[in-house]
Amino acid sequence: MSTIASEEDTLNLTACLHVAKRLALEAGKMQEEVTSATMNVQSKGGIDLVTAVDQACEKHIFEALRQEFPSHKFIGEESAAEVILNNEPTWCVDPVDGTTNFVHSFPMFCVSIGLFVNKAPVLGVIYDPSRKEMYHAIKGAGAFVNNVAIQVDHASTDLSQAFVCTNFGHSRKNFF
Repeated sequence: MSTIASEEDTLNLTACLHVAKRLALEAGKMQEEVTSATMNVQSKGGIDLVTAVDQACEKHIFEALRQEFPSHKFIGEESAAEVILNNEPTWCVDPVDGTTNFVHSFPMFCVSIGLFVNKAPVLGVIYDPSRKEMYHAIKGAGAFVNNVAIQVDHASTDLSQAFVCTNFGHSRKNFF
């Protein structure tokens, strides 16, 4: 069992992981059920988009996390952004990570749920509903996809030989 001590309490990270994985699957199911008629796309400015499913998924995830972990803090892509990361256990959620892709039916988006303690990440769950792939990691316990251990490729010892990918995000300031 993975645990980590914080100022408020001792966390059972394995229990936190089970909750986060369940909620990621539930949010992924909500995303699968959306149609273009129910998406309700809005711009937060420029190409930074938000949909009704972003908001519904985040609400669902936060309500369930608050029920399971009432003393924890929450930071979300769509809400609770006023919370400042501190030493308390804090869940960070992007309910549709890749909203622009989601809006355009490009199957590269996911549900992202992370837990920070003492301002450091201790747990992460990424669910890709398009591929039915669930990635998770607990600090010090390795990383997994669909519960199978994964690791970095040790063949590349130099960054110039490594496979690297990135995302420009929604901000285009100073890029073009």
